[in-house]
Formats: sequence, C-alpha cells, structure tokens
Amino acid sequence: MSSRMRHILYLAAAGSLAACSPESGPDLGESATTTPSPSSQTVPEPIFALTASCSGCHSPMDSMAIPSLAGRTEDEIKSAFLAYKNDAEGTTVMHRIARGYSDDDIQLIAEYFGESSE
Repeated sequence: MSSRMRHILYLAAAGSLAACSPESGPDLGESATTTPSPSSQTVPEPIFALTASCSGCHSPMDSMAIPSLAGRTEDEIKSAFLAYKNDAEGTTVMHRIARGYSDDDIQLIAEYFGESSE
C-alpha cells in the first residue's frame, strides 16, 4: 500500500471515529449480532488502522444498501473483499476502497471481523 493511500486511510479512520463515538450513538446493548467496533485501546495499531473505517458504513444492523458484517465468517468476508478488489469493471465505493488494500491487509480485516467457522 502506498504511503499516500495509508495516509488517506488513517485520516478516514480518524474521521470515522470522531463522527461515530459511542457517546453520540444509541445504546444498542450487548448483542451477539453486533459488528465489532474497533477501539485503539483493545486492537493492535496495524489492525486498528485497517478496520476503523469499516464501521463507518457497516453498522451493527443491516441496512437496505450496506450489509452488516455481523455473523459473517472470515472466509465470507475475505472472498467478498477480494471480489470487490479484483473486479476491474466495478465502480462502487466498495470497489474503490478494496483496491487500496493488499491481500495481507484483507486477510487481517477478515480475521478481525469474521466469526470462526470452527
């Protein structure tokens, strides 16, 4: 990943965190179906930088346009992410975002958000 892309991702992550602080959102309570929300205090820095911006769009609950990552396996997330990345004709925001990540980055993101299939 280029240093410019990394810088953009850091800024996007910081913006997502500032806009989506726990104090400003509704209390969803504890639920087995919520998408993990990265916190710099609990997630190692490299993974935090990669995953923080995901929760800006992928909320704990499904929306009409953007699905939740909750309940998805690591393999499902990785396969979908790689499909977006490798689709040369794709023009959605997710296609553009996915192209900025290396395969190793995608693996880390899938491991973080995915549920174990074991």
